[in-house]
Amino acid sequence: MDAVEEQSRRKLVIGPLPCDLDYEPDEEEKLAALRAAIDEGLASGTAEDGVFERIYEALRIARTP
Repeated sequence: MDAVEEQSRRKLVIGPLPCDLDYEPDEEEKLAALRAAIDEGLASGTAEDGVFERIYEALRIARTP
């Protein structure tokens, strides 16, 4: 079995992985990554006041506790 066949077979069994070239994260994965980046920004202490609240409002996403 060549590499392309092996990759196709794996995708059928477990689905695509982020390291796959044709991988496209779903909406929930994108939001999770955005929330993680926002949390990191908040923890840094260098962000302007309210900048992340504006992002939440603009994208209409809920803040996670």
